[in-house]
Amino acid sequence: MLRSSLSKPVAFLPIEIKTRLRFATLLLKHSHNVNQAKSHLERSQLLLKSIPSYFELKCRAYSLLSQCYNLVGAIPQQKQIINKGLELISTAENGQSEIMGM
Repeated sequence: MLRSSLSKPVAFLPIEIKTRLRFATLLLKHSHNVNQAKSHLERSQLLLKSIPSYFELKCRAYSLLSQCYNLVGAIPQQKQIINKGLELISTAENGQSEIMGM
């Protein structure tokens, strides 16, 4: 099982990430199973590290994970995830202004 997960083609990673984000959203909204949602979100975050793009997915993962950390009372982790999200946005804004010649 471990071998198959390590040899996944990169092309399938966005599909797995989107599925995990949707599943975490359903868990939070309908079952209030925060720990399972957090597990899916942390896994999606690990997968997102191997993909340089997919800004929207990364922002969504940070947002949902921040909510999970808040619900379980893990405030330091919540702050850390929010800071990572802000850093991602700042990096994206800097990249956009360089592209536009600003």
